[in-house]
Amino acid sequence: ELGWLKLCVMVLCSNLQPGLTRCTALACSAGRRASPSWALGLRAARGFAAQIKASARIGKSRTQQRADVPLIRNIGIFAHIDAGKTTTTERLLLIGREIASPGNVDDGTTVMDFMPQERERGITIRAASAQVHWRGHQINVIDTPGHVDFAAEVERAVRVLDGAILVVDGARGVQPQTLKVWNVISKMGLPRLVFVNKLDREGASFEQAVESVVEKLRGTSFVCVQSVVEGSVNAGGLIQGIGDVLTQRAFRFSGHHNLSVEEMQPDKRLATDLRTKRQELLEAVAEVDEDIADNYLSGQAVSTEDLVEGLRRATLSTKVTPVLAGSALKGIGVHMLMDAVLAFLPAPTERPQPPRQYFEVSQKGKSRGPARKAAAVGHATPSVLPTAVVIRASIDGKLGRTTTVRVYEGAIRKGLVLYNGTQKLDERPIANIYYVQANELQPVNELGEGSIGVLTGPGNARAGDTLHVRDPRPFELQGFQIPTTPVCFAPFSVDTVKEEHDLKSALEILELEDPSVGHVEDELTGQLLVSGSGELHLSVVQDRLRTDFGLVAHMGKLAVAMSQTPEQEVSGSKTHTITNQAGMALTVSMGMRIIPKPMPEPESDSRTWLKWEENEVDIIVKVPADPRYDAPPAAAVEAIREAVHSVLTTSPVRGGRKGNMRVIGCEVVVDDILWSPAQSSAGAARACAAYLARELLVQSSMKVLEPVMEMELAVEQEYVGAVMHELHTTRRVAVREVSDGGQGVTAVSGTVPMSRLDGFASIVRTLSRGSAHLSLDRAGYHEIDSIAAVQN
Repeated sequence: ELGWLKLCVMVLCSNLQPGLTRCTALACSAGRRASPSWALGLRAARGFAAQIKASARIGKSRTQQRADVPLIRNIGIFAHIDAGKTTTTERLLLIGREIASPGNVDDGTTVMDFMPQERERGITIRAASAQVHWRGHQINVIDTPGHVDFAAEVERAVRVLDGAILVVDGARGVQPQTLKVWNVISKMGLPRLVFVNKLDREGASFEQAVESVVEKLRGTSFVCVQSVVEGSVNAGGLIQGIGDVLTQRAFRFSGHHNLSVEEMQPDKRLATDLRTKRQELLEAVAEVDEDIADNYLSGQAVSTEDLVEGLRRATLSTKVTPVLAGSALKGIGVHMLMDAVLAFLPAPTERPQPPRQYFEVSQKGKSRGPARKAAAVGHATPSVLPTAVVIRASIDGKLGRTTTVRVYEGAIRKGLVLYNGTQKLDERPIANIYYVQANELQPVNELGEGSIGVLTGPGNARAGDTLHVRDPRPFELQGFQIPTTPVCFAPFSVDTVKEEHDLKSALEILELEDPSVGHVEDELTGQLLVSGSGELHLSVVQDRLRTDFGLVAHMGKLAVAMSQTPEQEVSGSKTHTITNQAGMALTVSMGMRIIPKPMPEPESDSRTWLKWEENEVDIIVKVPADPRYDAPPAAAVEAIREAVHSVLTTSPVRGGRKGNMRVIGCEVVVDDILWSPAQSSAGAARACAAYLARELLVQSSMKVLEPVMEMELAVEQEYVGAVMHELHTTRRVAVREVSDGGQGVTAVSGTVPMSRLDGFASIVRTLSRGSAHLSLDRAGYHEIDSIAAVQN
């Protein structure tokens, strides 16, 4: 620590001007003692020196204050469920001295998993953020869920991050959700590190885990920057320390929570392994970095500092991904992981700005539509406006509505009025600003560029919205809106009428926080149908209704309403007379045609098919154009529409049976209306239209339609037989294609009736021992032979 103190004094005296070379030299020597890897300590020293200089700029211009931004890292921790994400985050907080002692996931005592549902189930449900201060830098960490039902949380988090740590189980290697989150990270182009965790466990192997990573993950070259110091007992898995490939040194961990790091002499085996890995690392970096390639090919020795700089450039370009080792539970290797975050992952200034969609504004200030797109790369001039993206909106019991944001440009301060570029409206002034530390909020005066924090005041913003100071050309940052397609639905009910109102209000609050939750009242059954991303997701919603709102909600099985459509066009006419209270006869005559929409046959299924977007009914009321005939008033036209719509929602099934099934996929045309202002009324028009529509539907042969979902399933090959048997025998899946998904995975696509989704995801996961990945989307409707066919 004395070496770092000397560095600070020297920096303050020299003000980082002519003494920069001397500071660099001193950082090298000080870093050897203060950091497990002196090369990483060098970068940390430079950052620490920059922070010291930046601290003297309080009260100066915004341009000067932006020097703090290079000291920020916004990273996310991703993994398959139970690979150790939250434990890793806890150790980061411990080593950064943000917490006094680490929590335990199994005991439900972690800082990051603070929701009762998370602690009860031992899983991460909601992405949580915290700050870690390390070697003069501020690391904003987001711990993301690993369960497939909460994949939307991962999608939302990854869009506001600059880098990622992928945690891999040292005993199990790459697992299904590991692959999925890797693809999400790769799609967003995030530089990343791989941390092979749980190497303290029996059967764990760093080398085998790395082989799994290289074999199953694509899009980059993986290089080991560490080796494992194995114990004398259980040498295949019991980790004792870490070997640094860059410096060819070894370290052991000791003391309370293994917080002390001591250098040790590498044995012969470790020394050989470190030399081999350094050569492999050098060759990998030389393939993608010209500076390193020139030195390497010319036969010149590549210094450790040059190799670190080359590896950083290669990592930022995502061409190379460093792989590290350790045990988060034991606190082994986490110090080096934090050093690697500073050394190899980008600051906000090193990431491209999101593209903007500009809008033209009328003189009244309302947006008239998009003007053009601009993909702004790098960071803007000092005149740029404060701009942020909403990560999450929620309701806090004490603070009211809160908005979690990532600031992309400028600084956000109290009292500032932000314009919502997504919703095209002004938000309320900012009342308070907070930094987030899991479930704790720390008041601050402002959020600077690159920061993540919470605002109170704005009352309309939702996840993905763009907030910025009003500008003559308002804009929206692109790429932050996440489509929310429900996977499953279930009816929710409560015991009293008052609780029904409370239930709807509570669901609206949950939907604000988690847009993948939805609810709608079924017009036919009156049930409140709640949608989500899976059965576990809906179970968590049910539990939160109880713990957060005091509502005991009963969740039923999957509810599916059948529909019907006419097989051929039918037409007819009718004259109907009613008598009013004065005894006067009121008469209306009209004609009507019911025309079915075409239903093409899909390649995978011989049954007739109706696309989801074609399920609505068009009701067209044609007013007589001949001036010799009186046209019905608007009230009568609306009465005709309402009558036809009412009949279509409760129309007869074939054979004259009455059923609670709506008619879809057709067009109803009402014409030849004979109307007399003196002898007709809206009531007579309503009754005439209702009787005529019902008569025509009874005459028509009706098809019963069942809603179906588009299914995509990825399952490891050893479980394909059991899963396919379930698909064919119990779930009535119409399989369209079975293909090789690569990496030992079979991909199955097709359609599955919505009525067969109850328990579907759980059964598939059970049959595949948790390795299958299932995704569902609304597809449309297909014909069934009878209602009994659905029930069997």
